[in-house]
Order: sequence, then structure tokens, then C-alpha cells
Amino acid sequence: MADTTSLAKTEMTVPGMPVGAGTEQSPKTNKLSIAQDDDDCNPLSEVKIYLAEKDKREAGFVPAKPCLSVTNLNDLYSYSFKGTPPIIENFLYPGVQILAGAPKVGKSFLVGQIAYHVSMGIPFWGMKVTQGNVLYLALEDDLSRLQKRMSTMFGVEGTDKLDFAINAGTITDGLETQLEHYLGGRPNTNLIIIDTLQKVRENTHEGYSYAGDYEVISRLKQFADANKICILAVHHTRKQKANDIYEMISGTTGILGCADGAMVLTKENRTDNNAELSIVGRDMPDQKLLLVRNTDTLCWDMTEREVETFETRIDPELMKIVNLITDDNPEWIGTPSDLIEESGAVIPVNMITKTLNVNSSELKNRFNINYISGRTSVSRWIRLYRDTPENDSNDSNDGLNGTPKQLSQPSQPS
Repeated sequence: MADTTSLAKTEMTVPGMPVGAGTEQSPKTNKLSIAQDDDDCNPLSEVKIYLAEKDKREAGFVPAKPCLSVTNLNDLYSYSFKGTPPIIENFLYPGVQILAGAPKVGKSFLVGQIAYHVSMGIPFWGMKVTQGNVLYLALEDDLSRLQKRMSTMFGVEGTDKLDFAINAGTITDGLETQLEHYLGGRPNTNLIIIDTLQKVRENTHEGYSYAGDYEVISRLKQFADANKICILAVHHTRKQKANDIYEMISGTTGILGCADGAMVLTKENRTDNNAELSIVGRDMPDQKLLLVRNTDTLCWDMTEREVETFETRIDPELMKIVNLITDDNPEWIGTPSDLIEESGAVIPVNMITKTLNVNSSELKNRFNINYISGRTSVSRWIRLYRDTPENDSNDSNDGLNGTPKQLSQPSQPS
């Protein structure tokens, strides 16, 4: 193994991608609506590029000679993209997700349940939760109804990590700015719930169109992706039955086509306590959950789960590297040659960093293994590690004993 005194933590980033400054500030408290005044709170600096593009779009700016920004395949493999953990494992992921159902079928109770579990960090139906601040735009409710609903479901144990707003702008009239301001004061937010989608759409007498529906979801998705959060939008279904349950989502196919995933909550009869939740998404297998309503708390409980056979295959050679990191040995540091020799992986040494770059999100989300690499004046280095209390308490050097005499920036194309 290479001398750790000559190695240091240097995380690879993609040239040109925004990097967040992420300093938390103390916002003014406003439980009724989201701040609209620029003096109330500060936007996240990591979305400056996104904001600049938004301003240009709203101003009707069109470059005289638009050009494409391209990346060749070799360069693409040289980037290590840090994955964003699921909000609820195997259930809710970052991006835009739609929850659709008939009126009064229990959608608001379900999203209230999701909001509470994420804000409290409590497993949801046995699934692991990534705790974070949650903003719930309850745009069809008032505070009295919210108080009654949440106390019936969870008692009076509260949390400062779950915020409610009962008023908000539309997507074309202030919502994005309001959400930017909110995130400026709540940088640990990972979930925003919009109940309902119709309340933030532009009022129009022209009805639904594919282009209009796609644009609405596209704007929300652009915001969610820029901030690495999930936006869960509650929506309605049509009265007409359909062979494909997702075709029952009100509006055009532009909604599902642009969204990252959708859930449809259905009942055989409105008075039933049993329901079915069908789920489709880009980052998870298709699922069907059978739910039953707790008549005392009005919470939904899962009684059965049908999951499409779906498992990402891990290269056996990569698994040899994964097996180097254990509870007893949570960290490995060395050169690519060291890694090949110690793991026994049959991977060309000049391909090892590209292999790890491509699989960095999988390493983190599936095996909780962090990966970083860089280059000293002497050689390239790789660090693999699991988060431990020791690592967390020593972020300044992540357990390394020294800094290399001549450390270059993380390497780009090999």
C-alpha cells in the first residue's frame, strides 16, 4: 500500500458544474406562506447558474449563434458523479415524483405520513429513510385542518424539520423564487411536497396540452435536479378507467413523460379501508403495494408488496474491490496498482479509476463506500472508505496524516 503521508483527500468534480457554498442561515419564521421578499432569506449559491438561465429564459433571451456543449466518451468516464441518496429507499427518490388519486381517496394523509417520517428520520413501512427538512405546501388546507390531521395521525410530538405553507405562487408567478428563498434558510431540505399540482399551475382557459404539461413538470424537475431534492406533487386521476393505470393521471402523457416517477392510489370503493398503490420510476423497479387504513390514526399501513424482478448486476471484479472495505477495515488508500494487487480484481490498471468513476454512485448507495481519487507529483491515488465517527469528526483531513508536497487537481481524462 502506498505511503499515506503522501496522499490527501481531493474530491473530483465535473468542470463547469455548480458547487454549493451551503452555509446555513437563520431565516425569519413564517408558517403561513413562503417568503416572497428578497430581504427575508437568501438563495442558495449553488443554483446561481440555474437562476441565470431562468432569468434569460424569462427575458426571452436567445443567443445569436447557439452552440452545443459536448463531452466525449473518454471525458465522460473520467468524471465521478456523487450520487444522491434516496429519500425513502426503494420508494421515493430525488427528482419529480407524482402521487395521483381520486379526490378524497387519502392522498393528503399519505403525503402527510411521508413528510412526518422523513422529517423525523423514522423508517417508513420498514424502508430506510434519509432524514431531512421537509416543506409541505398544503395549498388546499388551512392551519386548523392541518393541526387536526397531523395530531390524529401522530399525536402532539412535533419537529422543527417539518414546515407547512398554505399559500404559494404559481410556477410562472413566483413559486421558484419562493422555493429558492426557502432552501437558502433550510439547506438540509431533501423533500418538498406540493398538494396539489393544480394549485401551482398557471391558470389558463385553453385546457391541457402535452407541451403545457411537459413544461410544468420540466420546470419543477429542473429545480429539483439543481438542488438535489425530491418534489412530490399530488395530482388527480380521471374518472374513466384505463388498461394502464398510469393513463388515469389527469392531463396528458406529458406529466408522466417528464416526471421521474409516479404513484397512483386507488380503491375499489370510496368507503373501503383497503387501497392499492402502484409505483413506477426511473430509479427503482415497478411495484404494487397493498395498503390498509388504520381506523384510529388514519395512517396507511402496508400489508403486502409485489415488486418486479429488478436487480442491478455488479461486476464480479468490482465486488473484489468492494470486499476490501469491511467493518473492521473501513478505509483503503493507495495507488491503482496497489488496489489491483490487493483486491485481485482483473481490471487493467489504466481503467481502474474510470471503472470506479462509473460506479461511484452504486458504491455509495448500495455499499456505503465513498470513493475519491487524485494525483500527487509522484503518482495517482485512490481512497475508498465508509463513513465512521472517526471520519466524521476529522473532515479536515479525513484521517490522513499529511499533505503531499505537490498535489495537483483531481485528474481528468486518463
